[in-house]
Amino acid sequence: EIPVPLQAASLDPLITAYKNDIMECHSDAAQKRQEHLLIQKNIAANADQKQQAHAIKQIRKRERRNDAYRRLQFSRSSTSGSQAISRLQVPATWPQSEEEY
Repeated sequence: EIPVPLQAASLDPLITAYKNDIMECHSDAAQKRQEHLLIQKNIAANADQKQQAHAIKQIRKRERRNDAYRRLQFSRSSTSGSQAISRLQVPATWPQSEEEY
């Protein structure tokens, strides 16, 4: 049970603390899921359930690949100056030969 203070000023630290807890849980969720799937795969492998172990292995692999592609797509489409191409400059004149470089 969560104690609820009556003044709004005393609610702010509680809200901040709960928000930080939620953000921490959210940031750890993907890693904990991978660990859980690994444990389930090992249990299935030890119990000679090869199909189930293989299916769990494929799920882990697919989730890791999706995460990598999602991160790659974010970095490609990001509009921040250091991560994405924001403008393209073309020179007014081109060198005629390699000697002019």
